[in-house]
Amino acid sequence: MEWCSGRPNCKGFNTNGWMKRAILPESKLSTWTTNADEGLYVKVTESEESGECEDKELPGTWGVSGLYTCDTYSVAYCAHVQIKRNCCMCQ
Repeated sequence: MEWCSGRPNCKGFNTNGWMKRAILPESKLSTWTTNADEGLYVKVTESEESGECEDKELPGTWGVSGLYTCDTYSVAYCAHVQIKRNCCMCQ
């Protein structure tokens, strides 16, 4: 977990050792094991711990079913309503 914490692009990792740049919504994840020690670990940031802001899934072609996230775009995209409403960087 320490390795992931030091990398801004790392949003989590699985027990197979694959880093994740984006985490799909829980409704889109599939269960691949019944072992409670295996699965997906999601990085929690300080802002998430304090409850300040949480990015939402982007709608339509902005998010492409979770493929693109707020981290995909820069602050310049906050001019677009779909980005502004769903991304913490625009608050």
